[in-house]
Amino acid sequence: MTKNRFEALFTDQSKVLRLILIVSAIPLCIAYILEFGFGKIPCAMCVYERYPYFIGLFAAILGLTVPAPKIKEFCIITASFFFLVGIFVTLYHIGIEEKIFALPELCKAPKLSAHSLEDMESLIASRPIVRCDIASMKINGISLTVFNVFYGILALDIGLLYFIQKKKNGSR
Repeated sequence: MTKNRFEALFTDQSKVLRLILIVSAIPLCIAYILEFGFGKIPCAMCVYERYPYFIGLFAAILGLTVPAPKIKEFCIITASFFFLVGIFVTLYHIGIEEKIFALPELCKAPKLSAHSLEDMESLIASRPIVRCDIASMKINGISLTVFNVFYGILALDIGLLYFIQKKKNGSR
């Protein structure tokens, strides 16, 4: 991409918002395909890691539907902020997987209370136990959580590049 095309991409708020929309939708699509298409049940932390992408998606949609430049910029800031939050949540999850951090309560198996063996069987069948400290899927030995950190950094870079270009061009 030439310098002029690069600058044109990251100085146009609508183009940046479209890029945020696409970058937010991709991991959500992958997560739901893995979950519902391949039966990979996510742990609690994996579900929390989706929230920044949902917020990015909704911020992008809002920014694309409202013509006011200040609202568009606020949407870019919001998406970028939550991508940053998502990176920290994902880093925490990696720390849990690598046993650096203790397993939080939300990642532990729920306490089951049943009055009979049949009740116990139905409770276990209805609540799949997915631990946050065990990567449920790896690609070439790398957990999807690690891939998500790098993807989150890529998503954050969109907003950062927009603001770098804006400052470089002297816009306010």
